[in-house]
Amino acid sequence: MKNLFKNNLQLFLLADLICQFGAGITLGTLNWLVLDHMGKNELVSLVFGVNVVCGLLISFFSGLIVDRFDKKAVVIWSNVFRIALTLITLLLFLFTGFHYSYVFLLAISNGIGWNIYFPATKALLQNITAKGGNVLKGNSGAEIAMQVGMFSAGAVGGLLYKKLGFNSILIINIVMFIIASLLVKLISVETTPAKTGLKLAHLKEDFINGFKYFRHRSAIFLLGITMFIPFVAAGLINVSLPGYVSTFLHEDSVKFGLITMCYGIGACISGLIIMNLSSKISRKGLVLVGFIIAILCGVFMFVNHSVAVACFINMMFGFCGSGIRIIMYSEVMEKLPSEYIGRAMSIWNVIGMSLQIACTYVVGKSMDAWGAQYGFLILSSVMTLGFIIYSLSYRMDKKSSSGSTMAG
Repeated sequence: MKNLFKNNLQLFLLADLICQFGAGITLGTLNWLVLDHMGKNELVSLVFGVNVVCGLLISFFSGLIVDRFDKKAVVIWSNVFRIALTLITLLLFLFTGFHYSYVFLLAISNGIGWNIYFPATKALLQNITAKGGNVLKGNSGAEIAMQVGMFSAGAVGGLLYKKLGFNSILIINIVMFIIASLLVKLISVETTPAKTGLKLAHLKEDFINGFKYFRHRSAIFLLGITMFIPFVAAGLINVSLPGYVSTFLHEDSVKFGLITMCYGIGACISGLIIMNLSSKISRKGLVLVGFIIAILCGVFMFVNHSVAVACFINMMFGFCGSGIRIIMYSEVMEKLPSEYIGRAMSIWNVIGMSLQIACTYVVGKSMDAWGAQYGFLILSSVMTLGFIIYSLSYRMDKKSSSGSTMAG
């Protein structure tokens, strides 16, 4: 136990797992709460929309916050923000009972809090691994922590909601965020930025400098976009799968839960073996093969009518998406200076979320017009886009490297 609290990477991963679990049980049961009290799926979509819009808006500033303030402090304060809004929501539920408007506090909490937490943890992880750790190992561990936290939360969230109620889940959420913040506080790594403070003048200056950096580094910019393509794909799976299971496979919620769980299993397997695979196959090869498998999986889902096959395919989606993310995070952390990582993550996050909003709208319309299975054809198209963008990035990087060699 003493060794655990001396190991920065282990502390980080444990804190991240606990934090993801706390957020996961709340988000996983929030939809059930709305449906139980309001009985309308459109209201669930509205809550999701508020979450995404808040995340999109804060993404313009979160990178600057990460780059200009101590990264440990940003992670902790993002948790404090979520604790505060969750506590307010809990008190409102306890003293006035359920009201639909209170749910938006949780949507705002996650939309803003997570989109500050995410780039801050990636920047903190970069600092930790730069101090002697392995970047690929760190990102593999972070992926496993996220998947274990989120999917274990999904597994127990329904039971907790049924036995203890939503208010108890909010209390557990608050406790998890407090524990995670204390663990982050114990991490001993230098994370103080070169520039500190945040004024309006800084916003313009830092944004301009960030875009100037990418203007001559198109390969890294495209690499970062590739990194967020699996996030977009995961969002499309979440949108497509309920209708696919109920109207195309004609199965119930139990089968839906089983198929959903397989994504997490695939992602965890990927996190466990990606380091061994990368020692035998080039990173480029792994990423391209991952995209190709995901593209084919989308096509197979389109024609599939078996629950067992759907479980396997969704596990492969998790395996490929997770593997691509781990490798892309590692590539970006190795190539991108730490003083730019916050802004870069924010820019890529804005692009990824904008793409996700557009694709989600198209998927919803397509499923209503032609059938639930068409959502997975669109998913294949998105992964094809990722394949093309990564190929362009690799070609640009290779051309840039050869140009530098010739100049030398």
